[in-house]
Amino acid sequence: MESSRQEKPLPAWPGADELIRALDGVINDPTRGPAVLLAVEKASRGAAGAAFLEGLRERCAGEGTHLAPCALVHLSPPISDTGSEPFSAGEGEPVATIAYELRTGMPPNTGRLRLPTLDLLLDTVRAEELRGIPRDRGRELRRVLYQHPRRRRDAGFPDVLRGEAEAAGGTLPARALRLVVRAWTAGVGEWWFGVRVNRRLFGDGGWFKGWVKGRGGSDSDFFEAAQRLAPGAPAPFDRDQALLWALLDDLNTALRRRFLFPARSRRPRFVLLLDAVAKEADGPVADRTWKFLGTLREAMRALGTRGVVVVAHLPPEVRRGAGLPEPLPPEQASRALTPTGRTDAPPGGPPIEVVIRAPEPDTPTAHNVKTFLDNHPKLPPRSGPRHGPRTSLLLRVGALLAAPALLIGGWVVADLRDDGGGPCPEGQWETAGGLSCVGLSDGTEPFRGVSDEFGPLIGLIAENNARAEEHGERGWQVRTVVHLAPYTAALPGPGVVQDSTLAELHGIALAQRVLLEEVGRDAARDRVALRVLLANAGPRFSEGARVAGTILEEVDAEGIIGVTGLGQSREDTYRTMEVLDAAGLPMIGTTATADGMLERGARQYFQLAPTNDRQARVAISFLANTPLLPVPETGTDPGTGDGDGDGDDTGEGVGPGTDGDPAADEPVTVPADAAVIVYDELDIYSENLAAAFRDHFHAEIGDRTTDVRYRPREGVHGEAEGAYSPDALRSLGEVAEHVCRHMAPNRSTVVLWAGREGDLVGFLDDFSRVEGCDSRLTVLGGDAVANALVGEVNPVIKHRGLTLYYLVHAIPGTDPRTERARLFNRTLDTWTEEQRRRGAAPAPATAEVLESGGASLGWDAMDILATAAGIAHRTEGRTGEFDRSAVSTVLNTGNVNIQGATGLLTFRDRRVPAEKPVYVVRAGEEGTEIVLSCGRFSAGVEDTVWGPDEVPCPRDD
Repeated sequence: MESSRQEKPLPAWPGADELIRALDGVINDPTRGPAVLLAVEKASRGAAGAAFLEGLRERCAGEGTHLAPCALVHLSPPISDTGSEPFSAGEGEPVATIAYELRTGMPPNTGRLRLPTLDLLLDTVRAEELRGIPRDRGRELRRVLYQHPRRRRDAGFPDVLRGEAEAAGGTLPARALRLVVRAWTAGVGEWWFGVRVNRRLFGDGGWFKGWVKGRGGSDSDFFEAAQRLAPGAPAPFDRDQALLWALLDDLNTALRRRFLFPARSRRPRFVLLLDAVAKEADGPVADRTWKFLGTLREAMRALGTRGVVVVAHLPPEVRRGAGLPEPLPPEQASRALTPTGRTDAPPGGPPIEVVIRAPEPDTPTAHNVKTFLDNHPKLPPRSGPRHGPRTSLLLRVGALLAAPALLIGGWVVADLRDDGGGPCPEGQWETAGGLSCVGLSDGTEPFRGVSDEFGPLIGLIAENNARAEEHGERGWQVRTVVHLAPYTAALPGPGVVQDSTLAELHGIALAQRVLLEEVGRDAARDRVALRVLLANAGPRFSEGARVAGTILEEVDAEGIIGVTGLGQSREDTYRTMEVLDAAGLPMIGTTATADGMLERGARQYFQLAPTNDRQARVAISFLANTPLLPVPETGTDPGTGDGDGDGDDTGEGVGPGTDGDPAADEPVTVPADAAVIVYDELDIYSENLAAAFRDHFHAEIGDRTTDVRYRPREGVHGEAEGAYSPDALRSLGEVAEHVCRHMAPNRSTVVLWAGREGDLVGFLDDFSRVEGCDSRLTVLGGDAVANALVGEVNPVIKHRGLTLYYLVHAIPGTDPRTERARLFNRTLDTWTEEQRRRGAAPAPATAEVLESGGASLGWDAMDILATAAGIAHRTEGRTGEFDRSAVSTVLNTGNVNIQGATGLLTFRDRRVPAEKPVYVVRAGEEGTEIVLSCGRFSAGVEDTVWGPDEVPCPRDD
């Protein structure tokens, strides 16, 4: 059971097992009884109460999911006051923190948590535009809130009509549309926004009007009343109180069942964990902490809250000052918490308030509690209806309106997307066939159809983005970087990882985390905090151009300054680049691609990986100067295997089935003098790498090359326009037989694999079944071959006679040449250890993924954009007015010159760094072995020769 234990388990207090069972029942049954406030009185010594809160938080988190929305907030010291005004930087804390954690902690199939009133008031208390405005503050607040990015869909309504009017030309409908646009932009839109807000918050039954009236405010208009919550108000309202009331009211609404939102019926109670133990027993921090708790209790009683469970850790003096009851033993407290009353009882009534005392550190541990925690480490998931939310909805609507079910169903699905229960979240759409969702995500709404292996990294991105927003609230500049990649494969599933996207995301997420730590230590605020927006381009970048258009729609609102990824050399990728390039958006490529990515004229595209041409030059230098193949034999009958007597081997896989050694007497070896080049001529990457292999083999070794063209499974890789050559082989089995025939007469022949990694695995399986062929095989492949090692079975282990070499553009995990590479390793080790402690350790193959170089290139891409953003920020005089064009100028003028994890990064002379390191690696049963390295790792570290004979490394022109 140890593997299922929580990272921070609940402490085993005597009698706590019954208390935890009672809490589980309260959380999972929001229909019975009022809200609950469980106060844990602080022990005189030790940190048992704080450990109890941490344990409850971990109990609400399942394996890669959430069991209940839970927020843990330390009320001291983040809400300390500075100056005469109650709020300064970080407006809305800790209520905003509670809202964020509840939103990101919603369990599956419970919909997206919407908090409209709280969002409106948070935007109000953060409306710095009102500071210094003495009159007409209500009208100015209405304008500011209407134009806020959160409500840009309403504000963008005229743009839709304007586009329709332009399309209609000078017709009567066009003139009518223009009239509507002018009226809307002249003030009708803002007025209508005000009407809707007043109707919702100042109408009958709304709490805000009564709350304002009770405090002597205007009860005629929401904006006139709410301006006293905005910065600079002469007689400000209590903002903590307003935000807490708004939060609890929205949470009440979020649990109110509605016919068209069946996801709500699956929601448990919302859990708020508040650590209210101030470092000092008195002072402004302690006063405000205790006032916050008092306001929370008042709001729970006044609003009749029933969907919230609050567990507060507080000192004894606060408990006595608040008039809370005396502490009870855990057994009695559990009985007081047991839900009572009818399930259809209306909301209202005071919350159940129970106090327990945290035991002292030397309190004996109860055996039955440890047994319970070992067997029940997590909150039991709330049982829901047998059908999912969408199915339930369709059944309900179909029962009412059978005839127009299709029409109503379409409207329902669209409406569900706003509440999180639809097929795809807002900003995403379904791919053909409905297997996955593509589009944009900030990490809080992962893409449907994405592999489970992405879960921890996407969660880390969401945490990083929240931290970046906190930096923005404290005065740092914040910008956004997009990672555009195929997150979902053609046939998505829990074990499908598309190409190198997973490795790239490792580097990007970890680099963002380190960057934000560095930003927090930058007192001069010269650094720029970076958010990361994830963009799923779909299988083989099929939706890339459309997703790029969506990115451009968000450029100004999200402050997007650059795009990373773009790692597939396909026509759809080129079209995607053209869309982004036309908008002047810098792109940083994070994988090795066809050289056409640099040659297609995209001025904003920069590449971190070495070109295919450079990789091929290094590979052929290795072949020309390394004796790794047996001496050629003559007189062999092709296809018979008589050449060396191994053709009758019946061992499974490629090879003799022994330990993989050529022979006991170690025959003499020589460099390769012939090559079979295998590639897909309609795959742009494959064809480009094959051409580079061929050209440099002819120049360095000779012209004994044989091209083997193949066509993969229908529609998998063929992206270029045109038809396959007549001699293109139709299956990998035919490729295996063809290679066998060409290698049989000449043992010193190497297979240069320029195809995709998935095809290599299939080829090796088929080659092992070719009868009468020499079972030993030497393959040298491009960087994509590294992904072949991610499978469940290492091909070198499966095919014992296989000798596999491949190219890699960075492996800081085993060859850290610089301090930045060592920092990358330390960060990766820390993250892996965190995942292991959480019980979500990466799969064993993840190490091979990270060694492929994709992770370190993703890390360097973030470093480059962060550096360029900092230079642009300082160049603009720290005014915060820089955008993507300023970052583009910095990159194009070569002002970025930094040490990366993968080498020296500068674009001064070209759009790919010169002398980028290239490795040749041999794959083994126990791991990988570096057999060659060439390139510039830093200004003072460069490999210019390789091998014992000090062969000169190929250099860029």
